[in-house]
Amino acid sequence: MWTVFKELAHYCNSLPRFDFLFLKITGKRYGQLILETRSYSVMNILYTLFIKDGKKIIKEDLFFYLSPIALAYWIMSDGVSTKYGLTICTDNYFVTEVVRLINILIIRYDLNCSIHYCKGLPRIYIKASSLNKLRTIISPHIIPFSIYKLQKGKTK
Repeated sequence: MWTVFKELAHYCNSLPRFDFLFLKITGKRYGQLILETRSYSVMNILYTLFIKDGKKIIKEDLFFYLSPIALAYWIMSDGVSTKYGLTICTDNYFVTEVVRLINILIIRYDLNCSIHYCKGLPRIYIKASSLNKLRTIISPHIIPFSIYKLQKGKTK
């Protein structure tokens, strides 16, 4: 959180804060860190890449915005190390949008990806054969705390 905050501090009114979120699905309370930015019209470009009619979406234009640093931050926040590869939690998206994300990863970064399902929801699975390539792309941007997400599936 502090790494992200350092990058975005000039867009923020306050420090990040901790709060609790109650999920009706699980019936549990979860802690969450909240980082709020000011409203700038320039940010509407990014907003429209991800939100339409109040719902999360993925547009094709994301191809141009998913830089190595953006990919690193995405993996640090939503990536999960698996036995042989890496899963990116995309539970809030439709299969068509997850396929669009996979296509971006394949075309832009030449990563070997597939869809895996967790409780019926689609997730991106980056196969072990692509982990060395992924490490090369995002390692300069990964904070030490999140390095473990890239350790599984190491090949010689």
